[in-house]
Amino acid sequence: MRPIRILILGGYGNTGRRIARLLLTQSNTALDVCIAGRNQPAARQLVDELQSMAGSDHTLRSVCVDAADLNSLRSGFQDVDLVVVASSTMQYCDNVVRAALDCNCDYL
Repeated sequence: MRPIRILILGGYGNTGRRIARLLLTQSNTALDVCIAGRNQPAARQLVDELQSMAGSDHTLRSVCVDAADLNSLRSGFQDVDLVVVASSTMQYCDNVVRAALDCNCDYL
């Protein structure tokens, strides 16, 4: 069975990093966790920090996604099962919902 693919938008912020840690340490289901946001170096740095928590069942990756850009969201949401919105900017909520629906993934 393949891992559940979860993208955390705003994943390197205070809330996003806590969600990622919780998923990696509390889930007994295989996960592919993607830390996403506009700042690719920050996302990559968090992936490097969390790698030791991932264990053998989980994978971590990062992706650059801009909530202001619908095409960027669609690209980032491809092949994702669940999008968790951890960013504090509600200004682009419509874009996030539209991209998630277009990509047939759940969002929270």
